[in-house]
Amino acid sequence: MARQPGRVFTRAQLLDAVHGVAVESYERAIDAHVKNIRRKIERDPQSPRHLQTVFGVGYRLVDGTREQRPAVEARRGPPSALVARG
Repeated sequence: MARQPGRVFTRAQLLDAVHGVAVESYERAIDAHVKNIRRKIERDPQSPRHLQTVFGVGYRLVDGTREQRPAVEARRGPPSALVARG
C-alpha cells in the first residue's frame, strides 16, 4: 500500500501479498489488522484520514502529498422537504 498510495486494495489482494494466497475465511482478519494499524497512525481512528475504507471494495492508503477524493460520493440534491417552493 505504501508503494502505491491512493490505489484501492481488496482484502484478497492484501492477503495474497502477505501470505501468498488469499483464503476467504481469513479475509476478515484484514479488518482486524487495519483497525490495529489505524490505532497507531491515525489521530482519530474512528474517522481515518490516512488508511481509508473504500466501501464494498477494500482499503487504500492516502498519499499525504495530494488531496484524495472519497471513493464513494453521494451526488444527491437536497431533500425535498427542505426545498423552498414558490
